[in-house]
Amino acid sequence: MGSLPRDHWLALLTTVAEIHGVRLFADFPRAVLRAVARLVPCDMVSFNTVETSRRRMHSVAEPASVVASPATVEGLASLMHDHPLLAHHLASRDAKPVMLSDLVTRRQFRDSALYWEFYRPLGIEHQMTVALTLGLDSSVGIALSRCGADFTEQERALLEILRPHLARAFATLGGEQEMARRRARAAVGSGRSPAAATTHWELTHREAEIMVLLAGGASNAELGDALRISPLTVKKHLEHIYQKLRVHRRGAAVACFRLSIESTADSRQ
Repeated sequence: MGSLPRDHWLALLTTVAEIHGVRLFADFPRAVLRAVARLVPCDMVSFNTVETSRRRMHSVAEPASVVASPATVEGLASLMHDHPLLAHHLASRDAKPVMLSDLVTRRQFRDSALYWEFYRPLGIEHQMTVALTLGLDSSVGIALSRCGADFTEQERALLEILRPHLARAFATLGGEQEMARRRARAAVGSGRSPAAATTHWELTHREAEIMVLLAGGASNAELGDALRISPLTVKKHLEHIYQKLRVHRRGAAVACFRLSIESTADSRQ
């Protein structure tokens, strides 16, 4: 890293200032993508939130037209388990920048369904990714893609120096809480209100909020952060919920809650 030329260090300082200058999480993905693309030139760059077990993916890309289609994102999500870079980050728990060429040959990449169904139509031949967070079943990261030459070691070094700043800004702006809210919305599903389940189980408004977040896969820490309550308060709420649902474990509570929502939705159809 000490071999980076002076203009690279100046560009890094500018990028770090831009990232820490973002004030709202809603503005964070696109602001970061534009800053990163100026630092490490590429043909496409995307900010990706991935839930592997649910095969769900949320992407923001620059240029915006590239991954704007829900069908395109859904297609990529269906192939996520075949993506060498994602598999590497989740298996190794290593958030550092890694290039596609570190893991597979160009021929192996071109022989994959991932290439033919998603990257070939876009002309993408090379990719480098860096993770901001790595959960047990999810990750948030940035993917830089190129149609021409591969990324260089200097460009990898730039991204590695930038990585802790990206992760810190993501955390400061409430990125983890936003992920929990998205998981909750996805778990409840479009048009499926938890109101009926709340009435059926006689849950309070706060208990219902907790169950929505639980159904989205939120941890106790995420519950506390999202609702601005202490760990002890979270624990007490869960105890009351378990009593009302007549269960003893988290998974059983979520199953009961989802079943109530789905039953109500089916009865209205």
